Amino acid sequence: MAFTIFRRLEDLLVQVVRLVLLVFSLFVLIIMGLWLWDGFKPAKAPVEASAQAPLDWHSARPDLDFVVNETSRDLSVSADEIVLEKRLADPALRPSFQKADALVRAFVSQKPEERARLERDNQSLGLAPVPALLQGNALPTAEAVKKAIRLREQGGDSAPHASAATEDAAAEAAAAADDEDEEDRSWWSHADTSGSIHERAQMAEIEHGKGAYEAYVLGAPAALEKVFANPAVARKLQEQGAQQILSTVLLNYTLSFDTAAAELRGDAPAESSSWKSRFDGFEAAIWSMLMSFLVLVVMVLALIRMERHLRVISEHKPR
Repeated sequence: MAFTIFRRLEDLLVQVVRLVLLVFSLFVLIIMGLWLWDGFKPAKAPVEASAQAPLDWHSARPDLDFVVNETSRDLSVSADEIVLEKRLADPALRPSFQKADALVRAFVSQKPEERARLERDNQSLGLAPVPALLQGNALPTAEAVKKAIRLREQGGDSAPHASAATEDAAAEAAAAADDEDEEDRSWWSHADTSGSIHERAQMAEIEHGKGAYEAYVLGAPAALEKVFANPAVARKLQEQGAQQILSTVLLNYTLSFDTAAAELRGDAPAESSSWKSRFDGFEAAIWSMLMSFLVLVVMVLALIRMERHLRVISEHKPR
């Protein structure tokens, strides 16, 4: 009884595997045909530059309305730009600026001696002092914002008071520079976390429209925290200057932000329709392994049936 049930299950499995293998075989044949067609179909011959006819520039009609509209848009965007100081005093954005600045400052100040050497080698003054408008928990007054704007316009420092860690690092860098050489450091610059985020957020707003600035600033601390929390990445970033750390992380965050904005608009780049690109690399390997597995299953079942058939023949063979 059990042997009969086993044989029926075996027969059913053989039929199922045969059917699946047949369907997959037809599918692979179709894919191979399309693949070969894409590979060997005649391509359009490119027109050589020497064979190109000169353009008839007398009949060219540039779209002058486009020039007017784009000029108007650029002027309106520049007129609507809000200065950094007002952004730092914005209750909705100020916590994000504070957190981003604190994250970068904590990461950069982990090894003060090595940091001072790195900044000196990169001819940089390290991180800029904490902006006065970001110090403390209380929101800056309108008078403080105006004063900061006035100081910046006059070429002064809108954040005259740095944190203790920043002062120590600056002092060490200055002492090391004095010991090494009397090189002129007047053209060396600070790495400004808030200013860098502000510039890239403005570019994001120009590119993606209203609301992009706020979204960029609010997402920046999470991006910085994610990068600094990766041990392998953090170890390599510690070998870079403060300005390069900011530029690298914010550049990649900007690329990620642009991709997210494109997906929201439905402008994500379309995948290639070529059959070569659809079944290439990892996908082709998976299909090949699946087909090989099915073939092996069929071979094993066929060998089992052949062995049993030969055994039955040997048992009934006349002696």
